[in-house]
Amino acid sequence: MTPVVVVGAGPAGCVAAATVAEAGHDVVLLEAGPGPDRPAALDDPNHLRSAGAVDWWAGGGAQGRGVGGGSAVNGMALSAVDTDDVERFGWDDVARHEDAVRRRWGSATVEAGPLTAALLELDGGAGAVGPPTIEPGPDGWRPVSLALAAGRRRSSYDAFVAVDTERAGRISARSGAVVARVEPGPRPSVVLGSGEIVVASFVLVAGGAVGSPDLLVDSGVIDPALVAAPLDHPSAVVVVELAPGARVEGRPGAPSSHLFLADDHQRLVLDHTCAEADAGPDADGRRFGAVIVSSRSTDPQPLAAACAQVIGRLGSCDAVVGAAVDPDASPVRHSCATLRTVVDRHGGLPGIEGVAVIDGSALVGLPTVNPMFTIAVAARRSAMHHLRR
Repeated sequence: MTPVVVVGAGPAGCVAAATVAEAGHDVVLLEAGPGPDRPAALDDPNHLRSAGAVDWWAGGGAQGRGVGGGSAVNGMALSAVDTDDVERFGWDDVARHEDAVRRRWGSATVEAGPLTAALLELDGGAGAVGPPTIEPGPDGWRPVSLALAAGRRRSSYDAFVAVDTERAGRISARSGAVVARVEPGPRPSVVLGSGEIVVASFVLVAGGAVGSPDLLVDSGVIDPALVAAPLDHPSAVVVVELAPGARVEGRPGAPSSHLFLADDHQRLVLDHTCAEADAGPDADGRRFGAVIVSSRSTDPQPLAAACAQVIGRLGSCDAVVGAAVDPDASPVRHSCATLRTVVDRHGGLPGIEGVAVIDGSALVGLPTVNPMFTIAVAARRSAMHHLRR
């Protein structure tokens, strides 16, 4: 059986590979980066440690590379598909795809640390502490579902490719496999940098908001003038210092544990331990955290007012010693929708046979909040659509 070839083993590629395999097709999953073995820093529930895995980052730290893609290095937040996105994307079947992806990926929450607890108490949101919420609720505090299992990161590769007896080995995953170009047609193929040619029944491109357009341009499939600048959520980081009495001894750094959604922005709370080994000789053992403030659209205007609001609220917390906006650029990158002018609603390329794009580059717009889960759901929908053709 001629396999379906999936280019890129990030969240979209891994979800698509599993979807295709579960439908009874053989899959060749090609990833240019490293894997499947990964450094211990990428298993740690403190996602800040992932910065030390330099070989797993691309684009100056803007995106992940290697099996799992962004899910191997990011903050692990699996935010539900926002109801505004469902309407904008025209998805009338999102619930079943959400359920399928979440069941497979799993999810967990972490106990609210001292910073999160202080903010929840201040805003009367203590009731938000609890199991992950799948359906988006009204504006306010909610727990964030995290891609964790047994206290370790669970990347999209872990969840959809690595451990799976149901597919009986239908997926052949290859890391270090750089794709030079794709050749569309009734019998499409993928040409690797080594010169190897992999013939496919269909090619699903999932190289990310930068990688997918670059590959299609290099392959002569699209004109470079049709590639748009990535859409992103403008973000800022409010760094918070807690009083020594508010720290929790022996508590490991936690990933994002709670999210506050407002009409125009979101606040993602990070509770992290500033251990002496990580903070240098001037560390005094106090606990630090942060609030990542992001616009819910591409509009940067809400940021200044939202950050000022966050700092004002933190000033009312007895546990907070100080809070200020970090002058450095936010590490958050949510690049999407670079091919919105040249693909159809399922990532198909009009007039191009045998090739489709199923990652965030093919979305018609930027998801309202953390897009990883939305991209995974979109990949499942697109993969199923192209299987039916």
